Amino acid sequence: MNGLVRGAVETLVNAHVPQECVVVARVPGSFELPLACAEFARRREFCTVIALGCIVRGETTHNTHIANAVFSALTTLSLETSKPIALGVVTAETMEQAAARAGGANGNRGADAAHAAIEMLSLLTSIRAGAV
Repeated sequence: MNGLVRGAVETLVNAHVPQECVVVARVPGSFELPLACAEFARRREFCTVIALGCIVRGETTHNTHIANAVFSALTTLSLETSKPIALGVVTAETMEQAAARAGGANGNRGADAAHAAIEMLSLLTSIRAGAV
């Protein structure tokens, strides 16, 4: 498991989500995340999806276009399905920066995304129960 996935899974397990309820699916690249997330979000048995990935700047601005498309699609998907789609996609200028955000010196965006998913599920449960 890479650092982002490890951080997310550990966070979910520490929050008492049974390991067998955590599904990890790998996609070829960040651009493919929204479609895979959509398939999971539209299935009844999943209450949240955590999108993990990394977009590193290359020689052109291609990374910016990919990041904008991915983030926009994931936001739209969350609103369409009324399910939290937690964003754990790292954007970085270098591989070193990416590693620092995937369990290195700058924390773990995978763990952060899992925490956000848990918090949003709790909030949405309260709102839907009329407790907020």
